[in-house]
Amino acid sequence: MTVLFNVEIDGSVTGARVVDVKNVQGTSKHFMKMDAAKQKRVLANCVEFYKEQAVRLTNRMVGWKPAMQNDRPIQARVTVPIIFQP
Repeated sequence: MTVLFNVEIDGSVTGARVVDVKNVQGTSKHFMKMDAAKQKRVLANCVEFYKEQAVRLTNRMVGWKPAMQNDRPIQARVTVPIIFQP
């Protein structure tokens, strides 16, 4: 999953949003026993949950240094990959 956000001139994070989701899959025995329609619903719910968590985590990140241009801080757009593992 890739999150896009802005680092403001004061180092705060704004505008976090998920721009890409890849490789979401269910592998448990319980998941494999579900019919295809239920698997699709479960994966969709999981993707939404992980997207919410990725944005929440990104918004809570602290300590960013703003980009500099002509020795002055400026707003910068940043992309960060976030990987959730079981």
